[in-house]
Amino acid sequence: MLFKFKYFVSGLIFLLLFKTGYSQTYSGGIGIGYGMYQMNDMKNFQQKLINSVNITNVSSVVSFPGFIFYSAHLYYLPKNKINSFGTEFNYYMTGARNHAADYSGEYKTDIQLNGYRLGLNYKMYVKKIEPLTLYAQLGAGAFFNKMTISEDLTVFDQKILSNTYFFNGISIFIEPKIILSIPVYKQLNMNLNIAYEYDFKNKLKLRDDRSQILYLGYNPASVKWTGLRFMTELSYNLNNQ
Repeated sequence: MLFKFKYFVSGLIFLLLFKTGYSQTYSGGIGIGYGMYQMNDMKNFQQKLINSVNITNVSSVVSFPGFIFYSAHLYYLPKNKINSFGTEFNYYMTGARNHAADYSGEYKTDIQLNGYRLGLNYKMYVKKIEPLTLYAQLGAGAFFNKMTISEDLTVFDQKILSNTYFFNGISIFIEPKIILSIPVYKQLNMNLNIAYEYDFKNKLKLRDDRSQILYLGYNPASVKWTGLRFMTELSYNLNNQ
């Protein structure tokens, strides 16, 4: 279910090279961006882990910051219309660390979050200001979340504790986006994107026991990648006649 980014890109290239006998246009590309992530539940969970440890000087040194993400897309324009339908794959990552160290040893808890996002979208033509073209896009789909928690305690160079836990979960997102397309060379364009993603409430389940759900109080802890997105991508158009 959670496939690698390179496999999606390889499939996208294959589809762009595939031609049919009908008049249509395909557009595919890859991009890199920066995302700001809400992660309120995850930050509260991180603090809960600090409170549960009987070590007085443990502190949060990293707490789920915004980070770069990667994207690949494929659009289909029926009969060369200016509006299009498409699919997009994104790979997100962020994390957190609780840490304490002195002459006697070191304690740390690392939380790594990875998100694999697959969605469908509809892109609408807004305006053309030569040579630029402005589009508005609305997308929605599924997020496949993975969380790894690693806890280590070392005392006088001897490892006393080492635990690792794996959680998985699925969430739903919606994302409006503004796209400014700039021609680069013939059928190659550079797109500058600004978007806002909203994630709905979701659950994280222990990988080895799906009945075990991560809770904060009485409610499941949600992974929410909700926030602003800024992205630059290269897009190639292929016209099939």
